[in-house]
Amino acid sequence: GDVNMLALGQNVLAPGFHELYPNVTVATVHTGPGDAGSRLIFEKLLAVGYNERMSVECRWNDFETECRKALEFLQAINDELSKTRSA
Repeated sequence: GDVNMLALGQNVLAPGFHELYPNVTVATVHTGPGDAGSRLIFEKLLAVGYNERMSVECRWNDFETECRKALEFLQAINDELSKTRSA
């Protein structure tokens, strides 16, 4: 589950990435299940000015419906965070 993914990030991915790119630090964050992880990633991307494409991964059972929901979710976070940043 999510705890194993945290350990994987901390113990395997981050050290391996740091070995290839010593000037970059990878910080693995445990947010638990749900939307919190997506929100945190989006916050970090906006904080550094990222404004390019991104992908969404999940188990797609009804692509059209779930794709629409994913886009609405990301737009809502973007709108919310944009208001917070401009305030």
